[in-house]
Amino acid sequence: MDVASGVTDSGADRTTPDDCTGFKGAATCEVPWLEIVVLATRIDPDRSAVREWFFETPIWPYGKTACKLVQAGRSDVVIAFLEDALRDASKAARSS
Repeated sequence: MDVASGVTDSGADRTTPDDCTGFKGAATCEVPWLEIVVLATRIDPDRSAVREWFFETPIWPYGKTACKLVQAGRSDVVIAFLEDALRDASKAARSS
């Protein structure tokens, strides 16, 4: 399963990616996959776009992808980035 498939057409799936091993907290899988996927799909509902973003797009100013940040135990940075993007989009929508 990839990150983008954490949300299905029938709703949220509380499973985590199969490649959770090697991530900080992997034994208990403390990585908040569902929260990251839900936030990202609120920005772009296209699961393939979310997957591409997660694995291939560096987050400014860290210069690392969301995947690399999560692997480094920085899920908080990824979540904050997504929340900021949603807040900015909401402000822009209200001002237009």
